[in-house]
Amino acid sequence: MSPTEESAAAHVTALLADGDRAAAEQRYEDAERAFRAASGLVQGSAKLALALGQTLLCLERREEALAWIERALAIEPNNTRALHEYTKLCLYADQPAAALYSAERLVMLDKNDAAAVHAVGNALLRLGRVREAEANYRKALALAPDVPIFRVALGILLLLRGEYAEGWALYESRFGMPEHSSLVVEPNKNLWDGRAQPGLVLVIHTEQGIGDIIQFARFVPGVRERIGDEAQILVLCKPSLVKLMRTVAGIDEVVPVGPGYEFKFNRQVSMLSLAHRLGISRDTLPNRVPYVTVPTDTAVDFAPVQGAKLHVGLVWAARAENPTGRVRSCPLDKLAAVFELDDVHFYSLQFGAEAKDVEPYRERANLSVIGDMVGPFESLLAVMHRLDLVVTVDTAAAHLAGAAGLEVWTLLPFAAEWRWGHAGTRTPWYPTMRLFRQCYPGAWDGVVDNLKTALIERRAGD
Repeated sequence: MSPTEESAAAHVTALLADGDRAAAEQRYEDAERAFRAASGLVQGSAKLALALGQTLLCLERREEALAWIERALAIEPNNTRALHEYTKLCLYADQPAAALYSAERLVMLDKNDAAAVHAVGNALLRLGRVREAEANYRKALALAPDVPIFRVALGILLLLRGEYAEGWALYESRFGMPEHSSLVVEPNKNLWDGRAQPGLVLVIHTEQGIGDIIQFARFVPGVRERIGDEAQILVLCKPSLVKLMRTVAGIDEVVPVGPGYEFKFNRQVSMLSLAHRLGISRDTLPNRVPYVTVPTDTAVDFAPVQGAKLHVGLVWAARAENPTGRVRSCPLDKLAAVFELDDVHFYSLQFGAEAKDVEPYRERANLSVIGDMVGPFESLLAVMHRLDLVVTVDTAAAHLAGAAGLEVWTLLPFAAEWRWGHAGTRTPWYPTMRLFRQCYPGAWDGVVDNLKTALIERRAGD
């Protein structure tokens, strides 16, 4: 090697070290600069391509990350780290067939790679092959019985099938997952065992998404019935849900808190663990609605426009930062086909960054944009009450309308989340909800066609 080549090689080594150090310190922009500089000096390095792909993934630039990881695999097709990352990215991009191919390659390389077997299960589940997914989940769990995510994944699959007893029990393993967050410091301390006891002060803390909290709030009245009127029930939740939670029967006090808040209690339980503690089965699932109502002090300056036969609220997107948000969101340019219907007025209830998607349609005479005026959930619910129908993707709006007993149509991806089951147009969770499902992954066109037909029939019935 010539002195010039030695100098270039040393420079690349230094850049890689800088990039690795920056990534370890979570300075991902600095890591990207270092890895890109190195990529300009050396060609054909799978290690470098993978490092840049993983850095871009940490920056949530997933499409760029996928391109670099594909480059790494083109250089080293059997690079296991790249294959694992590629599998996860394909699932995020709603490409389960590609994810399955990648995960199966990993298993071919090492049949005892529990993470690879689990990844095969994830891809199969997204393809609707539930029995095969279960077999792989159980195999992964047998290979690594102490990995919490393997237990949780199997639990979720069983909940999807309505096998609640084993499903709820396995779902409790989520507390062992490193990424799990809670509103209390020690979520496993002084757990309520589901029984009444003298002097009980029960703290029910919330976790995960707004929709999950609204869905599981239905179990609080059952807790009250179980422990009696002498016990106290305190609910800890995010400030945005306090007013809504105060309308749920059986709660003595609702406390707004943030992560890490310390609270005195003698027993505690997560709201998402209530079904397990109460021994809920499909036959005993409480689904009487409404169990949330509009607080009496809620005031919104909204009235439906005059002249339309049908007034429909629309929510088309879940939060983009949610790992499954992209899969659950229906592009508005596809959903906009319903705007062609006469005598139907639509109201954009979309909130968050995705609300801007409506801009190209803002001038339509049969569309009102009101999402920016209904920030609190109690205000959103008040608006929903003044409409004939809410059409939404799988997001908090679906749970809010369903829990309030309003007519709501929910648009679902092919492999919907466990709560919606894997077939059918109805759900035992919300009796006033109708489900519209993709017939294959990514197939929103068919969902919108069916929705359009249903809206025509609904309009004719008014």
